[in-house]
Amino acid sequence: MLYEDVEVPIRETSRASDFVGHSIVHVLRSARANVIASLAELIEERIASYVRSAVMDNDAGIRAVATKALFTVLNTEIKCMNDNLAPGAFRLAMSAMHKGVCDAVEQLILHRPMEEGVSGASEKWKGLDHLTEVQHSFAVDLTLQVKEFFHCDGAGTPESILKDGEARLRRLLNLWYTPTVEAVREFWQLKETLSRAIVQAHGRQVRVRELGGVSVQDILRFLRQRV
Repeated sequence: MLYEDVEVPIRETSRASDFVGHSIVHVLRSARANVIASLAELIEERIASYVRSAVMDNDAGIRAVATKALFTVLNTEIKCMNDNLAPGAFRLAMSAMHKGVCDAVEQLILHRPMEEGVSGASEKWKGLDHLTEVQHSFAVDLTLQVKEFFHCDGAGTPESILKDGEARLRRLLNLWYTPTVEAVREFWQLKETLSRAIVQAHGRQVRVRELGGVSVQDILRFLRQRV
């Protein structure tokens, strides 16, 4: 038998297997995160106009029509994905879709264009009204409706996954109401936390999620709205 005289150290094989296994898991997790981010961005682009009208419009009738249109689009996308994706991929898509809607609401809270970084994108938002307290309540209500839609009385996406997907949005909704003095204090605390995290990372990338999901730039945007 070929290689029958070759002795393979069990301990070394185990170590190699562990190393490869950890690498594979890391690659798969990164790929999964990239897929969710890409799909969430596509969904956000598709439904952003409906979300804006559902939250920002002063006419209750228009808000109602926009909300209905939003869920109609989501229903259509879900049906298409359910017909064409394997169960595991479908669950992944649901998480990404929920995150995409949350991201669209975030843009309104932060008064930030989706095309941020693109030439002239910020100009489109100049002169547009910032969120009012009433509109903030609409955003909170829409966030709850979206969560209930995807949860579907327990038959849809698990609540734990939905909570994780909307965690950053919930944090931003709470920060929107934070008094300016406290927001400034939080800004400096976050900068200090970020500095420590960078030192402790030893060259590894520090993700905003690891710091509670809110960045220094987010707080600056809130403060800029209050000038």
